[in-house]
Amino acid sequence: MESEAPKSKAAAARTILAVAIANTPASKTISDSAPASLAGVRPYVKGLIQRLDIRGFEIGVHYVIDYRETLASGLGAIFPTTLPANPPDAVLCMSKTVLDKVSGKAPGTA
Repeated sequence: MESEAPKSKAAAARTILAVAIANTPASKTISDSAPASLAGVRPYVKGLIQRLDIRGFEIGVHYVIDYRETLASGLGAIFPTTLPANPPDAVLCMSKTVLDKVSGKAPGTA
């Protein structure tokens, strides 16, 4: 079952948390598809924006991307055991290491 794009611009934009492993931590909120906003982000993010746009979901109107790059050791701070008060609506895992952490299969998790 496919969901439809929100019809009202008054609805709050949803948040997609996009996480990648990197040697240097970085983070930014992406709310448009301008080249300057996408500078330095992984190509997966550009593809996600393009595919959601085809489905009628406009970045900045329907969703924003909380983009983060972190050391593998920093994943615990991004994905704590207890969910934060305002968890993201979706997570884009840009590596198997991130996916394992999100799914609770990373070494050191039960």
